[in-house]
Amino acid sequence: MSFREFVSRVTFTILVAGTFVLLNVQQLSGQASRTGKGTKPLPRFEDYPVTEHWEGPASPVQLDSPKNGCFAQILERLREKDRTLRDTIVL
Repeated sequence: MSFREFVSRVTFTILVAGTFVLLNVQQLSGQASRTGKGTKPLPRFEDYPVTEHWEGPASPVQLDSPKNGCFAQILERLREKDRTLRDTIVL
């Protein structure tokens, strides 16, 4: 058996086994959600309506890593764009 044949057979075996596992997992999870026997339904956002509406100011953004610095630059660009738009609008 050549190396190519070996790799081909191993790849095929892995693909078949993976497909089999995925199908079984999907089937089992689908059966559990459909039957509902012995399982509680997952909570939904619709079950917990909002009771309070916040009218206060938003808290300031706290940047604690350099990655968040990109977010700060985007916010600054949006603020500049908003200022220029506000200056060009004549009421």
